[in-house]
Amino acid sequence: MQGTILEWLDNDLFRTNADLMAAFYAERPELGRNPWSSATTHDGGADIYRAFVNNDGEGSRYTYDTTRCRYADGWRQYDTTQDAWYFGVWYHPERRVVVTYAEGDETVVVCRTDAAWRAELAALAEFYGDPPPAAVGISLDGTITNYFDADARPEPA
Repeated sequence: MQGTILEWLDNDLFRTNADLMAAFYAERPELGRNPWSSATTHDGGADIYRAFVNNDGEGSRYTYDTTRCRYADGWRQYDTTQDAWYFGVWYHPERRVVVTYAEGDETVVVCRTDAAWRAELAALAEFYGDPPPAAVGISLDGTITNYFDADARPEPA
């Protein structure tokens, strides 16, 4: 049985530590060495997993938009001014998971507590700054109006 880490997290929501990753690769010897073996735990109570991913040979973030971090499955895009075909950030509020894809590098942060989730959201907001406008309007007199998506960012309540 093949699959991605995110697919396996979907089926086993509460086993989100290094043991989960080790088990994933132990059950799939055809995948080779466990690239997640260097998983770390953030001081704030979040497990961080890093790996290089092939994205089905596509090499872009669109695999996440359409397959791995689908809106229909509860994932939301975390809008940044850096979003591009090679970069994106997604989060799943119920699972308290953040996924970042940057030029083939995937980072998955699994927050084990509400406090860790709030801290992760605050760190994302500080690092990425204000979200970009969802649309820009230019009137006939040249006035520029930025329109923002009210739901573009989760609140770290």
